[in-house]
Amino acid sequence: MKWLFILLAACWTFSLSIHMLIAKGSDTLCTNIIDSYAMYYRETSPSTITVRNFSVSPDGENMLISSPVGLYMYDARTLLYQETIRCGDVSVFAWSPDGAQFATFVTPCVGVEIWDTQTKTVQQALPTPEDSPYCADPFPEEPYVSFGALIQIAWSSDGHYLATHGNGIVPTRIWNLEFSTVALTFASDEAGELSWSPDGMTLAYVKSTDCVVREWKVGFEEFVPLFATPCPAHQPPFYFGHKWISWSSTNQIAVANVQSLYFGDGDTGGITKIDGITELSGITWNPDGTTLAAIVSPEVGELVHQISESEGYNDAPQAYQCGNTPHL
Repeated sequence: MKWLFILLAACWTFSLSIHMLIAKGSDTLCTNIIDSYAMYYRETSPSTITVRNFSVSPDGENMLISSPVGLYMYDARTLLYQETIRCGDVSVFAWSPDGAQFATFVTPCVGVEIWDTQTKTVQQALPTPEDSPYCADPFPEEPYVSFGALIQIAWSSDGHYLATHGNGIVPTRIWNLEFSTVALTFASDEAGELSWSPDGMTLAYVKSTDCVVREWKVGFEEFVPLFATPCPAHQPPFYFGHKWISWSSTNQIAVANVQSLYFGDGDTGGITKIDGITELSGITWNPDGTTLAAIVSPEVGELVHQISESEGYNDAPQAYQCGNTPHL
């Protein structure tokens, strides 16, 4: 299953020192870029680059790979280098639902850029210079204090809206791509993840200060509670509620923190808790909404929950170690 292969491959990117082997191609790479830690990085060959993040297009044809110095496109089937998209620390990027476009973020001064997959050109820009004092004064006498960053781009399933999830003083925004306008802005304090409904009309949001899932519907001006789950009885230090959320194509909403995993039914409002979860750090549904995969502790590997119409959620999830091929 392609989606599960992609999740298992995420094990490769836990460290910036991990290198990904790619078939040889062009040598047009980014070099001598200094990152925020004042360290030099140089990509010398597309056959070995330092991988910070990567994502395969929905059609399985293309793969975006980011390093500390640039964003590159590779052929997802042959792993051949295709093109350097842009130089710089492209920390966040996401494909459109149909794979015809992808969105990237470098700095607030540049903002979010919408790229055409075929032409590799920017079709739309959504700058937010108000998010960083460096946009107005790039060379201050004294460095500015940390002001936050953009940490997630969530594209609605119909492709009409783009949610940009910030932290610190950088707010979270919902963009109307047709008009390049902001439909809603809200503070990113203690922010968790964002996830769109299958029809692209509702955005769900969790934050780590409580265990309430909130929703925003297109045309409305604020988030309202969707459902709530019990919070952990013994809360870890500096952590209170949910952080991860994933909305399936079958209208099931999975929410989780490091100790708990819940399923909320988008149709009935029912809530199911999955027991035996520890050290969880990420969740995602497969395309048909029948299986949820979660990254848990390194000793356990990947946690996979199978769902069927007759049996509901499995009581005993299967676990797979990184590097092993699962058979579902």
